[in-house]
Amino acid sequence: MLKKHFIDDSLKELNYICQKVGDIIVYIGTVARQRRWIINNVATVLYQQQVRAIYRKIELPNYGIYDEKRYFIPGRKFLIIDIDGMRLGTSICGDIWIKKGFVIEKQAQLGARLNINLSASPYYANKIQQRIDLLKEQASRYDTYISYSNLVGGQDEIVFDGGSMVISPEGKIIAAAKQFEEDLLIVDLPRDRLKAKIPTVQANYYHVPLELNEKDRAFYKGRIEKFYRKEEEIYQALLLGTRDYIYKTKFQKTVVGLSGGIDSALTATIAVDALGKENVSAVFMPSRYTSTISREDAYELASNLGINIIEITIEKIFQKYLLTMQKIWGKIPFDKTEENLQARIRANILMALSNKNDWLVLAPGNKSEIAVGYTTIYGDMVGGFGILKDIYKTLVYRLAGFRNNQAGWKIIPERIIKKNPSAELRANQKDTDSLPSYSVLDNILQEYIEKDNSLYRIVENSGLDVKTIIRVIQLVDNNEFKRRQAPPGIRITPKSFGKDRRLPIVDGYRIDFYVQPCEFD
Repeated sequence: MLKKHFIDDSLKELNYICQKVGDIIVYIGTVARQRRWIINNVATVLYQQQVRAIYRKIELPNYGIYDEKRYFIPGRKFLIIDIDGMRLGTSICGDIWIKKGFVIEKQAQLGARLNINLSASPYYANKIQQRIDLLKEQASRYDTYISYSNLVGGQDEIVFDGGSMVISPEGKIIAAAKQFEEDLLIVDLPRDRLKAKIPTVQANYYHVPLELNEKDRAFYKGRIEKFYRKEEEIYQALLLGTRDYIYKTKFQKTVVGLSGGIDSALTATIAVDALGKENVSAVFMPSRYTSTISREDAYELASNLGINIIEITIEKIFQKYLLTMQKIWGKIPFDKTEENLQARIRANILMALSNKNDWLVLAPGNKSEIAVGYTTIYGDMVGGFGILKDIYKTLVYRLAGFRNNQAGWKIIPERIIKKNPSAELRANQKDTDSLPSYSVLDNILQEYIEKDNSLYRIVENSGLDVKTIIRVIQLVDNNEFKRRQAPPGIRITPKSFGKDRRLPIVDGYRIDFYVQPCEFD
């Protein structure tokens, strides 16, 4: 938006589309420039090869992932379109969310009986229900139809989930399009109910009269597609986000390092579902600490998914590193240094395969581990995309169970789901050696990250051990530097790592300064 040539090219494309528009009114969301750096987020109304009206978005969100006030100036006038006595209002996305639908209210008071809302509303889990509740409430409160048209597709870390719909003045869904895929939704509304009401207020607005060349045709009763719920909805978001990210970045094929654990198993499964088995390869890289069970599980998963698996042992490379570095280390005992060496050797192998074969590496890290830094920077964090980046570990298990239930058989082997999670970077290692159980950890993380609660509020809400909560908060705060270097991943929660949660790495406001550090018992 800060590139003049981008705005110029956008306006050229709008003009091209405009020349193709005949006897149908078309609304298109784009940008408009009043002067060189005065830019609006706009809805343009096209008809008979002309731009007939422009609505400049009034309510600009500026929180979380939204930065609209950085790019745009707000509009000041409402837009009312009159078509043969029918009166339509116009709004854009945040206009219906901010100030309880102030824009919808004013346009209804100006006589509009139908509001056309163009949206690019980012997805997070269960947001569709929030939209439905909001649209129903505003349609019934302001006695108007609302035609809600939402973008669908993935862009970087954001998924737009579609699910466009039309709501009646009674607050009922009378038409609904599919979620997570492009769809054409046609619905007729009764003309008599769209007749303009007598305006009850005076306001600053554009009034544009249009005459339609109508043809007799059948009356279309809107179809209502079923919206997804719970794990199925999240899984569909992961599929769309993965597919669009890979293809829009001009990749075709991907590679996953399979460990025999749940994270890499779910990552590979989603990749296959999104891209097809022919576009996913797996690499198994055992060391002296890799169990026989892990090898069996990795190979069984690859067989179930129908993907090729390559085995490259890292033991000899690891030994070479140890011999070289021990000349410097001397007799310093084994610690996380040797553990991280293994992860970084594996990362080098994956990146070599990526460079040679033009494969995009999929990082398997989940939100729980990324939050507390239980991941190796330049090791298992390596990759071009992290499918599970915003998925808590407890949800990873639920999604694996959902996928198996959906298939009707154990695509992800039951043993992968049931065994204790382990990085297998030292003998007899378990995740719980370093972390509380994931059910406890995720509870604390949701309180601290998504709800922004303080230590004392988390203690009050969770009833968990104070020392455990303090330790988790310390881990989250101390690992901001790692998260900055993590690959992008799909936003699933209302507060993902990235634009949702912008914190400095050099941060003097830490829990360490007012609570004594502690270790797990």
